[in-house]
Amino acid sequence: TWPLASLAKVPLALSVLAAARAGRVDAGQRLSLIPGHGTVPAAVGAGQLEHVATVALVDALYLAVSLSDTVAAEALLDLVPWTEGTALLRELGLRDTFLRSRFAELTQTPAEQMTDTPELAQVIASSAALASGGHRLPALDRSRTNTSTARDLATVLGAAWDPRDTPLHSDDARHLR
Repeated sequence: TWPLASLAKVPLALSVLAAARAGRVDAGQRLSLIPGHGTVPAAVGAGQLEHVATVALVDALYLAVSLSDTVAAEALLDLVPWTEGTALLRELGLRDTFLRSRFAELTQTPAEQMTDTPELAQVIASSAALASGGHRLPALDRSRTNTSTARDLATVLGAAWDPRDTPLHSDDARHLR
């Protein structure tokens, strides 16, 4: 398995859609997208705004998946925890995908965290592997971050494209597309 970044927003979107269909969240409910919420300033989406934006949950889904908007994804994750996303992935037969960390934890590179010593940050990032196979940096530690395989990602994207013969609800797949 390999660390995931924005591709983890697809299972998040599917779990939010499933929660809405089950009545645990309201697809039309308003979410406040707070620039910088839990993350460093983003290059796209709500992270570029100067003021709080209020959008419907389904619009936050669009922003998170289509624009890779981390602020929108963090707001969705506040509503539907990773445990729900992981359960849905298991239903889809994905055994090698693990959703464990928030997006904000992945956005800061060592260089951003250590602005006074960027050369040291590079050394730490390249040499911080642990004997256990983990890594001192959470975003690179496969036991602490979101991970998947190419096969699992192809399976979930294939199910979203054509949900026939999968446990994925056709309305959720249609909405994600």
